[in-house]
Amino acid sequence: MALALAAAVWAFSSPSATWLAARTRMPAGTAPQMCTAEKPEAPTPSGATEGSAYSLHLRPHHCRSKEHVARVLMMVCSVSAAEAASLATQTGKASLGTWERAIAEHAYEGMAAQGVLADLVPAYYVHRGEALDAVKADGKALKNAWTELQADREVVLAAVQQDGFALVYASPELQADREVVLAAVQQDGNALFYTSPELKADREVVLAAVRQDGCVLRFCASQELQADHEVVLAAVRQNGEALDYASLQLRSDHEVVLAAVRQNGEALRYALLQLRADREVVLAAVRQDGGALRYASRQLQADREVLLAAMQQEVGAFKYASPELRSDREVVMAAVRQYGRALCHVSPELQADREVVLAAVRQYGWALHYASPQLRADCEVVLVAVRQNGGALKYASPELRSDREVVMAAVRQYGRALCHVSPELRADREVVLAAVRQYGRALCHVSPELQADREVVLAAVRQNGGALKYASSELRADLKLLGGGPVN
Repeated sequence: MALALAAAVWAFSSPSATWLAARTRMPAGTAPQMCTAEKPEAPTPSGATEGSAYSLHLRPHHCRSKEHVARVLMMVCSVSAAEAASLATQTGKASLGTWERAIAEHAYEGMAAQGVLADLVPAYYVHRGEALDAVKADGKALKNAWTELQADREVVLAAVQQDGFALVYASPELQADREVVLAAVQQDGNALFYTSPELKADREVVLAAVRQDGCVLRFCASQELQADHEVVLAAVRQNGEALDYASLQLRSDHEVVLAAVRQNGEALRYALLQLRADREVVLAAVRQDGGALRYASRQLQADREVLLAAMQQEVGAFKYASPELRSDREVVMAAVRQYGRALCHVSPELQADREVVLAAVRQYGWALHYASPQLRADCEVVLVAVRQNGGALKYASPELRSDREVVMAAVRQYGRALCHVSPELRADREVVLAAVRQYGRALCHVSPELQADREVVLAAVRQNGGALKYASSELRADLKLLGGGPVN
């Protein structure tokens, strides 16, 4: 296709175009000459220090023909017909090259005048003033600075003060400069990763870094600092997860671990065993994150106050309770009233307790799944469950799935529950109407006689047009069902 387009463009383009005359296009390493009806000043080589280099990226053109785009590229950028055709047929952004700023801007304007849009983006800064302005607005612009400017202390300082991560683009000398690194880690602690080994072991630098992001303690090059009480305390106060990178001695330090779990309860997993059995530490952890109960000692997982504190923060923490507490009726009642699904974690005796199960299914109908067989055959329990979530009918006893009252309650709440009812009730017109009014596609589960019932099918189609495919062939052919529209 590109060859055919190139031939078409070559045949159609005119070398006598008056709006611009193209000159030789040169590689991005040296600034190419470009000429238009109004010539720019003599271009500066891109390696000079008097300007910045910019790149042009061609945008995908949906409103312009590829032939038009290719002709403009040939005239503006002096590319061959084949290259122009290749660029014009690319589906994403296509890089046209890199030039000295004045020339890139001139090309950009020439293309825009012909309705061909491109993005003009800095390739690199060679002018110190422009680089300073750029890094003050976006520190990562240091990436596009000339090599000499990445070694310029003022430019790099301005960059890391705006975005500490910009340190990655600084020269090795400045990555080892204490003042520059301090400025970087105070803005983004992760900049510690890009500094010299000496500064990764510098106490003041590491302290500044962990105060900004505690987890950068892992980049510290000194085991002494990972065992430094003040440094680690500062780290865990900022991010409790930093406890993972502390020395073993400090992971068993009561003050450090307590500070860590107060900031992030999950940090309890990094504490040594004796502190996972410390009631004050565990209570602080579960009050911050109930799920931290999973890391507590077995003794504290059996502590009623600890469990209730965990459940108050995250009711799902009940699943980490000891077997003794999962058999404690008072605790279980408190759990299932807030989180019916907790019924799956309770003892078999309490799964057969009518009051407990009723409390669970009132909160979460599907909890019927975990009730004892006797209670799944209890009409009142099942009715409460299906009124909360009709899908719970799936777990009712076969007898209750044939009970008209229970089934009506289920399908009114959740029409899809019709798939769980007995064949006799799938042929019950009132039951089926209730189901398809809630979910039209439930028509697929009804008896053939009702799939041919005009009122039933109309009710289903009004709720969900896709239900028509489950109607009888006679009714599918009835255009009136679609208001006179075509039947697919």
